[in-house]
Amino acid sequence: MKIKKKSTWSDIDLTFSKKNNGDINDFQGVDAIKSSIKNIVETMIYQRRMLPDFAGRYHSLLFEPMDEITAGELGEEILEEIPKWEPRIIIENINVKMRPDKNKYSVVITFSLENAYETDVVEVDIIRRG
Repeated sequence: MKIKKKSTWSDIDLTFSKKNNGDINDFQGVDAIKSSIKNIVETMIYQRRMLPDFAGRYHSLLFEPMDEITAGELGEEILEEIPKWEPRIIIENINVKMRPDKNKYSVVITFSLENAYETDVVEVDIIRRG
C-alpha cells in the first residue's frame, strides 16, 4: 500500500514582520501560494536582479487609458505569466476590476491547487504610479 505524502509549502512574509520569538513571520500551505501569486503580479519586469524576466510586461499597460480593453489585456498578460512562475496551481478565472477612484486595478484570481478539487481566491492590487 502506497501512502500519499501531503505537500506543505511555506514562504516568508516579505514585510519582514516578526513573531514574538524574533523570527520572521511566514506563510504555510495555501497562504504561501497566495503570497507567491501576489509576488508575481506585484513585481515589475527587471525588478529582480538575478531573475530579470520574473513577472510580466503587464506593468507597461498601466500607462494606457483605464478602460475595458486595457483591463482585458492586463488579465490576459497575468494569465500568461503566472503559470511560468507558479506551476503548483491551475488558474480557473481572472477578473480585473478598474478602480479609477483609487488609480488602480484590483485583480481577483480564482485558482485550484494541482491535484485538488477545491478552489481558492487571491486579490491583488496593481497601482498605477506616475
